[in-house]
Amino acid sequence: MNIRKILTSFKSIIYVVVNKTKPNNKTVFKIRTAEYMYKITEPLEINWAFIQPSNLGAECKVKFVNNALVLFDEMTFEHTAQAYIELERNGFINDNNNNDNEFETDEMMLRYNAQTYSELNNKYPDRGIPEPPLPPFYNKLGENPIYSSGESFISPTRIKVNSDDYWVKATCFEFLTLECALVERKKDGKFKVFFIRDNSYIFDIMDFDSIKEVEEGLTRNGFERHDSITKPDNIERHGNNKRLHDIALEFGIRLPEQPFKEDDYFFYGGYSLRGGWK
Repeated sequence: MNIRKILTSFKSIIYVVVNKTKPNNKTVFKIRTAEYMYKITEPLEINWAFIQPSNLGAECKVKFVNNALVLFDEMTFEHTAQAYIELERNGFINDNNNNDNEFETDEMMLRYNAQTYSELNNKYPDRGIPEPPLPPFYNKLGENPIYSSGESFISPTRIKVNSDDYWVKATCFEFLTLECALVERKKDGKFKVFFIRDNSYIFDIMDFDSIKEVEEGLTRNGFERHDSITKPDNIERHGNNKRLHDIALEFGIRLPEQPFKEDDYFFYGGYSLRGGWK
């Protein structure tokens, strides 16, 4: 084989390799958002999650971009708050908003974030805050869907509870943070109570033999039936229940939406396992 043929073959190999790895310039586009989070997957590798703007309560899309400016995956969440919660749950962080993120009011979410930051700082003690990549990005959706496929992303289990017997309790009036208890009658005549945060995550479940035991226990632990606390009546209330009743009459109370979400990281058994039940 002469030198010209060897060089021609070598160039062909290089051309194939380059064209398999280089993004197609014809598919560049811009992501118009300043809301982002990131996850350090290796010392020099970062995946960026760009949270797309959405209307209040509407579905929210998140686009994932890597160091090479390649858009490689996309996910849709029920709303923006859910996107933040699930991204944080999966190790994505937001250094710029760590102290004042409006979606980080949940106690367990804050505790989980503190653990995430601690582990990250221990692993990379000299890390600085990375600068987000600038558009345009190369569109290669579908070639490496590690998050949307569930390969590298844990999503909560969705649970539908067949009941509308809600009880409510305020734990923080500054942000009107509520705990809800949803009472479900089982086929054997016994009762199961789901304790749910206002972000729809279940944090505890307890079983009872009778509705009397349920009502007495919930009342003793500061809960009141939603139907009662949101309507005018002559019940004498004190403390937090009186404040919540006044707020409910003026503004109403937004209950968590079904299907509820169950995740081991947020299911901490505050009543059944940690001595919170009186």
